[in-house]
Amino acid sequence: MNKKFYGKTLLMAKEDMSGLEIVNNGWYKLVEVSEEGEINAFLFNGEDKARISRHPFAEEKFSKRLVLPEMEVERIFNSLRYKYLNALLLSGFKNPQKYISADYNKAYQTLAGHTVYQGGTSDRKDNDFFWKNAGFSQAAKDQNWDNERDELQAIIGLLKGLYKNDPEKLYMELIAIKPGLHELLLHPDFFEDIPYSDAPRDIVIRILKNEAEISELSLSKLPNEINKANYFSFASCYATEGPFMFRKNMDVTYLETIRKVRSKMQLSKVYENFHILDYYKADLSSSQKLEEFLQKAEKFKYFIQ
Repeated sequence: MNKKFYGKTLLMAKEDMSGLEIVNNGWYKLVEVSEEGEINAFLFNGEDKARISRHPFAEEKFSKRLVLPEMEVERIFNSLRYKYLNALLLSGFKNPQKYISADYNKAYQTLAGHTVYQGGTSDRKDNDFFWKNAGFSQAAKDQNWDNERDELQAIIGLLKGLYKNDPEKLYMELIAIKPGLHELLLHPDFFEDIPYSDAPRDIVIRILKNEAEISELSLSKLPNEINKANYFSFASCYATEGPFMFRKNMDVTYLETIRKVRSKMQLSKVYENFHILDYYKADLSSSQKLEEFLQKAEKFKYFIQ
């Protein structure tokens, strides 16, 4: 087996690399590779493991399909980014560029099936109001958004099982994936000081900015935002503004990559480690330009090899 897999816990992707392979209604193929290259294979559902006694995972055709569990999180978010841009195309907007903005976060959330928080307002709107009022079409809404919601629920369940003894490490990486790298790349105020807070998410943001130490985060369990509904919806500008991003190799983590960037002048370090396709700064001023951009973006719906 290739040494890049040594010391890693991996999952098996589908043959077309469009997601994880599922067997026996909710079980996933889990491959643990020791530092010496010994392979142990299991079926795993987030709680229970069932050892596979005979496995072909060392063979080249199968090893190409082995991915880090966190890579599924990346792929799901890229698929949602793609669906948001495709929603602009399906809606026939004359200038799609207008909708590459956090101003349309609520429209995106309701397209994707999330219930928008409206606080205590007396003028409550039907959830569909937000995407309809923004001008999105029924065809945009009818994309299968549930697919990503279900995939995200499944991978979070698997990750919770894999990291049950180290929730801090998992939480830091999930916040670094969303919204961390998005904010680093697109938020001009990323390196500005933020008011102190002992909320776990704010501690992680300070860690990413090198304003706090990793040891300052202590968790007994994952905070509530790491579930299907909350993690799917918060910081929705990751979809409305982008960019598409995918790590270039298995030794890359979002957390450590972001922490190595100490100023906007050092953003090249991100591009060394990630495939990035930015639509926030792209020219999407016509449906034709958007359609051409989507052709470039399609590969991000899959595990990039």
